[in-house]
Amino acid sequence: MKTVQDLHRDRVSSLFEKVLTTTRMSIVPLSVSIDCIGAETLVQFSYEESQSDSKAIKNFSGSISTNPIRYIFDTCVDYYLEDFPNLKSVSFGSFLVRPAFVKIYQENTPKSEACVTINVRNKGPSEFVQKGEDFLYLGFGATLSAVQFYINCEKTFRRLNFLATECSSRNRFDLYSDYIYDLSLVTEMSEYDI
Repeated sequence: MKTVQDLHRDRVSSLFEKVLTTTRMSIVPLSVSIDCIGAETLVQFSYEESQSDSKAIKNFSGSISTNPIRYIFDTCVDYYLEDFPNLKSVSFGSFLVRPAFVKIYQENTPKSEACVTINVRNKGPSEFVQKGEDFLYLGFGATLSAVQFYINCEKTFRRLNFLATECSSRNRFDLYSDYIYDLSLVTEMSEYDI
C-alpha cells in the first residue's frame, strides 16, 4: 500500500520524465559487500550511473566504524555535493529491516523489506522502501534510490526555474503559471538555493 509520501514522490517523479527527458539521472546498484577484519569493517560498493547517452560505473570502498548503509549514503552525497549543492539539506535518518513472511512459489520463503529514512531539512523524514531477500542489497538499493531522487529533484528545480524565468521575460504568463505550479511540487520535497 502506498503512503502519502509515495504518492507525492510519484507526482514529482513524473515531472522528471516531463522536464528532464534525456538528462534525468539513473543510478542502478551493482554490488555491495562488507568484510569484517578484526575491529575494522570494510565496505565496497559499485553502481551504474547513466544520464543522456553516457554510462559510467562508480566504485567506492572504505573502512568504517558506523552503519554501512549510512556510509553508502554519506559517500554518495559527498561525491555529488559539488554538482548538486542542495544535497546538503538531506541527511541519513535510519535503516530498518522488517521481515515480511510471504508464500512465494509454493514455498515458505521469507522476504524482507528494507526501509531507509532520509531526513530533509525543514521537510521532515522521507522513507525509501525496497522489498526482496538480501537486506544489505535492499538497503543499498533504497539508499541509491534516495540519492537519485534528490539529484533529479534538484535538476528539475533548476530547469523549471530557468523555464519560468524565460517565460516571465517573454510575457508568456500562460506557461509561467504551469512552471510555477510544477516548481511548487518540487519544493515540497526539499529546499533549494537559487
